Amino acid sequence: MSDQSKKTALVTGAYSGIGFETAAQLAQAGYRKVYVGARSEEKAHAAVAALKERIGRDVFAPLVMDLSELDSIQAAVDSLKTDEGVIDSLVMGAGVMFPRLTRNSAGLDMTYGVNLVGHHALVMRLLAANKLDGNARLIFMGSEASRGDLRGIKPMDFALSEGSFEDTFEAVIRGDQPQEYKMMTRYATDKLFAVWWAAALSRRLPLGMTINVVSPGGTKGTNFMQNQPWLMRKLAPLLSGAMGVPMHSVAVGSKRMLDATEYPAEQSGLFYASPPKTTVGKVQIQENGHFKDQASQEAIWKVLVKLGGDLDVP
Repeated sequence: MSDQSKKTALVTGAYSGIGFETAAQLAQAGYRKVYVGARSEEKAHAAVAALKERIGRDVFAPLVMDLSELDSIQAAVDSLKTDEGVIDSLVMGAGVMFPRLTRNSAGLDMTYGVNLVGHHALVMRLLAANKLDGNARLIFMGSEASRGDLRGIKPMDFALSEGSFEDTFEAVIRGDQPQEYKMMTRYATDKLFAVWWAAALSRRLPLGMTINVVSPGGTKGTNFMQNQPWLMRKLAPLLSGAMGVPMHSVAVGSKRMLDATEYPAEQSGLFYASPPKTTVGKVQIQENGHFKDQASQEAIWKVLVKLGGDLDVP
C-alpha cells in the first residue's frame, strides 16, 4: 500500500451511509485530509463533526456542493486550495432516486442530473483547474443493477429505441423518453450509463490517472431510499429480505471503495462488482458484453459533455 500520510481525498455524498463510511475508512488508512461532500452546509458540518468524533483525527473538511447544479459544482471546485494538496482519490458516492420524475433547474431528470451529469461536471472542472494529482484514482459508485441479471431490475433496452444513441441517451437524461417512469429501471440505466462514461473517460485521462466503477454491493444501512415515501422506506428492507437479496454491512461495501484507491494504473475504465446474479461476494471485473459497447460509450460521453457545461478533457 502506498503512503497515505500525504494524500487528500474527496468523497461526494459523504454525510451518510456508504459515503460517510468511506470517508471514515480513508482517514483510518492515514489520509492527511478528507473533504466531506454534501449538498448543504448543515449536512456537511454535521458529518465532519461526527467523523472527527468517531475517528479521533482532525483531518476532515466540509465541502458544500449540490451536484444537480453546475454553478454549485464550480463554486466547490474553486474553493479547494491547491496549497493544501490536490485530490489524490475522488470517490463519487452521491446519488438520488425519486419515485416520480423530478427535474433540476436545467430540466434534467434528477436521477441522472445528480448521479451522472453532476459527477461528470465535477471531474471536468477538477481537471480544468489542475486540482487532481497526476496519479489520481477516480472511483464511481456503481451497481450490479446495471448488469440486468438481478430479479426485477434491468436497464432500458435501447435496441427498441429509434434515432441515434446520442439523441436517445439525451432524451432519457432529460426525462423525455416516451416510456413509463419506472424508478428502478431509471436507477439501473443510470448505473449502466456510468460504466460507459467511465470507459470513455479512461481513454481521455492524462497518463497515470485512472477511473473505475466499483459497486459497493448489496449494503445494509444506507440512505438509498431517502427520497421515497415513508411507507416505502419502511417496507424496503422487508421486501429485500423476502426476495432473498443478499446484503452485507456498510463497512464491507465501503471497503470496496478504499481498495479501489490502490488499483494499479493499468486497471482503468473497468467495472468491478459482485459475481453474476448476486450482490455480495468477492469483487471481480464485469465482462458483460453490453458494458464494452464503444459506440454507446462515446455517445454517452458526447451527451455528458453537452449537458455538463461543454467542458471536455483539457
